[in-house]
Amino acid sequence: MIFKQIEELFSRPASKEELLDAFQAYSAKQDKLQFISYVLERCGGSASHEFLLIISEFFLSLSVKDIKEIISIMKHNRRFGIDSLITFYAFHTKLNQEALDFLQDWPEDTESTLRYFGNEEDRIAYRKAQKRLYKSVALTSDEINFINSFHTLPKMSKSIDIKISYLGMGNQSFSEDYQDTDLFLDEIEKEYLIHIKREMGYRGGGIYEFFIHILADVTLKDLITNTFLYGVTGGLATDLVKKGMNLSLKPFFDAYKTLKRKNKQQQHLDISSIKFECRDALVVLYGIFNESLPTMISEITEALIKHYDVISEYNDKQVKEIHLPIVRYQQSDSDIPQSMQSSYKFGYPSHLGQAIEKPTKEDYFNYWGLKYKFQHSKCIFDVKNERLFEEDWLDQTDLHY
Repeated sequence: MIFKQIEELFSRPASKEELLDAFQAYSAKQDKLQFISYVLERCGGSASHEFLLIISEFFLSLSVKDIKEIISIMKHNRRFGIDSLITFYAFHTKLNQEALDFLQDWPEDTESTLRYFGNEEDRIAYRKAQKRLYKSVALTSDEINFINSFHTLPKMSKSIDIKISYLGMGNQSFSEDYQDTDLFLDEIEKEYLIHIKREMGYRGGGIYEFFIHILADVTLKDLITNTFLYGVTGGLATDLVKKGMNLSLKPFFDAYKTLKRKNKQQQHLDISSIKFECRDALVVLYGIFNESLPTMISEITEALIKHYDVISEYNDKQVKEIHLPIVRYQQSDSDIPQSMQSSYKFGYPSHLGQAIEKPTKEDYFNYWGLKYKFQHSKCIFDVKNERLFEEDWLDQTDLHY
């Protein structure tokens, strides 16, 4: 649909307002990046530059990651599209070739285009055409100055947003509930956007559990095959770093372990669940015994990497939620409403692991619960036998009775 609209717009003279309205009609950033990518590789030259000048405020706000995404979308004529991109930066901004070195995979035949950077003779030769272009899109002097003075691209953004919630009593703050929280926050705020939410509730028996919600600006495939593969216990996913994303989770788990050590008197400080929310799916990990998630996270993510190809699709539908582990319920499980006990054979492990008589790490590798897009029925993945089958299972949302 986007492509058809662009083809129609560029098949005739379109006003600045028309182009801007067409572009702004797309609210999703991914659609806008697709729009730009299409214009660069299919229109090229002055036509693409004219368009980028019109949307310069948006285009020049894009990060390295966004520019790489634009290039990755190019399929029709990638060389032409990259040339259009390079010459825009070279002719209209103060960005130099060194600032574009983040794009380490330039096609060899773009080398002739790179010569425009820092070449004053070429800039002078282009100046008349540049002025005509500015006039044709009716840029104001302020807009021209903004574009011409642009000289840097944001190279790395905090691509992970971490929300921590826990139960507390009274009006105490996070720093009053736990010791050495400043060190904990200092460490994780270097790498992530962090939010702490303290909810009123009773913490009987010394229960001080964290509920972790991690938002990552990646697809499920990148989350599993890159973040999980490289970023949990150490190292970085090299291809994601080139896209401008630092997705290592190691600093968070290191900081948590330090906080745990500093709060030994609170024996039950633990992580109850970790919810990974990415662009197109959700992965929810449940704690089933003391320190199960902090100690098992590497093995769990290794299993997700191993089985990703099997669970990523079912009946041509893409997976939208992965919950693990889920367990086979005992009919006498007191946490499950009696009216539901005959309806569900499987479900998420109830609070404090009461649905598992003696939970062990092996329970993470028995059954996983799955939901797929545009499919009403849920599925279960038998991990040991690598078997995927339709079976309803109790989700936390089913308990809103």
